[in-house]
Amino acid sequence: MKWFRQLPIVRKVKTGLITIISIMMITVAVAVAGLFIVNTELDEVYHDRVIPLQEITTARHHLMTMKVLLREHIISHDTAEMESKSQEIYQHFNEIEKAVERYLESYLVPEEEKLMNELIGMLPKLKNFEERALQISQQKDMEQLDILMQGDMKVLGTDLDRLFDSLVLLNQDIAEEKYLYSQKIELLIYGLLAILLVLASTVSWVVGKDLTASVGKVVASFNEYVIEINKSSQELEKTSVESGKGSEQIALTIQELARGSLEQSKDTEKSTVLLEQLAQVLKDVANRTSSVSSASVEAMNLTKSGIEQLHKVSAEIIVIENAVSHNKKAASQLSAKSAEIGKIVNSISTIADQTNLLALNAAIEAARAGEAGKGFAVVADEVRKLAGQAGTAAVDISNIVHTVQEEIGYIVQEIEKAALVVSDEAKMIKEVEEQFEVISTSVQSVIDDIQEVSAATEEMMASSEEVVKSAQNISAVSEEISASIEEVSATTEEQSAGAEQVAENARKLMEIAERLKTMVERL
Repeated sequence: MKWFRQLPIVRKVKTGLITIISIMMITVAVAVAGLFIVNTELDEVYHDRVIPLQEITTARHHLMTMKVLLREHIISHDTAEMESKSQEIYQHFNEIEKAVERYLESYLVPEEEKLMNELIGMLPKLKNFEERALQISQQKDMEQLDILMQGDMKVLGTDLDRLFDSLVLLNQDIAEEKYLYSQKIELLIYGLLAILLVLASTVSWVVGKDLTASVGKVVASFNEYVIEINKSSQELEKTSVESGKGSEQIALTIQELARGSLEQSKDTEKSTVLLEQLAQVLKDVANRTSSVSSASVEAMNLTKSGIEQLHKVSAEIIVIENAVSHNKKAASQLSAKSAEIGKIVNSISTIADQTNLLALNAAIEAARAGEAGKGFAVVADEVRKLAGQAGTAAVDISNIVHTVQEEIGYIVQEIEKAALVVSDEAKMIKEVEEQFEVISTSVQSVIDDIQEVSAATEEMMASSEEVVKSAQNISAVSEEISASIEEVSATTEEQSAGAEQVAENARKLMEIAERLKTMVERL
């Protein structure tokens, strides 16, 4: 600084003023340009990063709501309610499409454009799967619904979550890059302002130390300008600091948005797991329902078989009744034959007695009469006749006895048939009892299955409540993100106002520079 001190007063003033004016103009130009760059970057961050993050959150929220509505559609049995859920699902899908369209209105980097094209390609698949799921749910075909939800829909949901997470992380990285760039601009502005303040103070001190009273007024004016420069520089620095704070606030807000979106992603993953568990429960319900149906069919078949067996029992009972009736008739006939046998036996006995008497008398008379006993020959002949009649009666008796024996044999056969029928009846009755025991077991199995279905339904409802809680958490995160975006919007507006203030300060500094330039020319 010795060379500067050795200069004449006028040259000192001119040199100092020219130096200050030059540095001031450079500083003002750089500061204004830097702050406008920062303001532009923040505006881009707001419109091209914060708003897209909001759209990602919105799309993810509607996707989760669609899953919840589909679950409610599956467990519902009311036609009107199912139709209402279907309409709501389509409405949320339309909201997802609108969110994607709004996202596309922002500036996209190549990697971001690639991810968005992939997302756009998945939307028709999502709509198709939702329509198929609703149709299968309408038919209550739980097996096909489980195949769809555990297969294609699960893969698509995983891909969508991956895309959402990639977009969130990409926007976060871009926002951090812009924040670091803004920090560099701010550091440059701080450095230039510091140089300006140091030089202005130094020149003012050196010039003021050597000036005489003849140039006191000029020095006083110069010092006033220096004070104004310091003041404007301090205001410019203050505005820069506020701009830096705004940049930092926006960066922090974007980080919060990213964290919120990632938390939302975790809730979505949790909800996906719960929906998978719900699908497994639905599969178990379907299996139990199929088991109940099979048991019911088996019970019905056994019931029909029991009815057929009862019909057979009834027919066999009729046969037994007929056999018993026939046996009664045979017994009656046997009784009648026995009575006839008794009569014949009595006749034979009478004839035999008479024959014996005649034979005895004939013998006596023949012995007495001698020659005269020829008359008794007639008696003997009669005796022979009676003997023939007795023989005939004996033959009749033999025939009757034979007939009676045949009847008795027939009765025995009928009784044996009846015994066989009764034995068969006993077997049939036993089989009927066994079948009804099986029916009872099947009914008990049906009851057990129904209880398990009820327990599975309760488990499904519990899973449903967890899904709803996750959806509520996602909704809360969405509200927080919306509030953060409003805060970013307010900060951006403050940044714009700060930029205008910087422009005003720059204008003042330029006016001071012009006045200093005029003063130098006068000197």
